[in-house]
Amino acid sequence: MAKSFSIFTAIAYTSGKPHIGNTYEIVLADSIARYKRLKGYDVYFQTGTDEHGEKIEKKAKENNVQKIFKKLYDKGDIYKGEYRGLYCVPCESFWTESQLVEGTCPDCGREVEERKEEAYFFRLSKYQKQLEEYIESHPDFIQPVARKNEMLNNFIKPGL
Repeated sequence: MAKSFSIFTAIAYTSGKPHIGNTYEIVLADSIARYKRLKGYDVYFQTGTDEHGEKIEKKAKENNVQKIFKKLYDKGDIYKGEYRGLYCVPCESFWTESQLVEGTCPDCGREVEERKEEAYFFRLSKYQKQLEEYIESHPDFIQPVARKNEMLNNFIKPGL
């Protein structure tokens, strides 16, 4: 069994333009993750952004991004729905049943509770056929081939 290695980056905030610090950190972490994979490690690499909060809302209003949202909503690409899941209040995280450790949050070990919240979702299923065709006609788009097959057979073809 391969040794595990995890690497994380700080969460970049989307209230301003990306800067060299964001790029430096993500590229460096990605390089380390790739090196460890080459050395046979089972690597977990996580990066992301934070698009929540008042600073983000203020920046969005300044930039009038409502126009983009409305266009996507009017095309049917975004729809309002409900998200249900197991939620850890201290960690502010949703978990699936299989991610829990003995019925508790895998990060902090505390109890989780059933929660639902209203949210907007992107209708990826609308583009499923195009996505399948693109991946299949561009063999180097997802590498290695095993990951391409995993994405197609386990996530895309069963239905987005």
